[in-house]
Amino acid sequence: MSDALLLLFLQRLFPRWSIRLERGGVWRAEGDVHISASSREGLVGVLATVDPDGVAEAVRVLEEVGR
Repeated sequence: MSDALLLLFLQRLFPRWSIRLERGGVWRAEGDVHISASSREGLVGVLATVDPDGVAEAVRVLEEVGR
C-alpha cells in the first residue's frame, strides 16, 4: 500500500488524531499527545499504545467493512 493511501486510511480510522506524512518520510500524529515516527509501522505501534480504544474502534470498523 502506498504511503498516500495509508495516510488516507489512518486519517479515516483515527478521526480524533491529526495524522500527516511530512517531507523526509516523518510520520506525525497529534491528539492527546504528539507522536513522531520514522516509519508508518512505528506510528501505528505508538498509536496502539497511546490510544487502544481508537485501535479497537478501527478494528471494529474494518471488520464491518469486511462482512
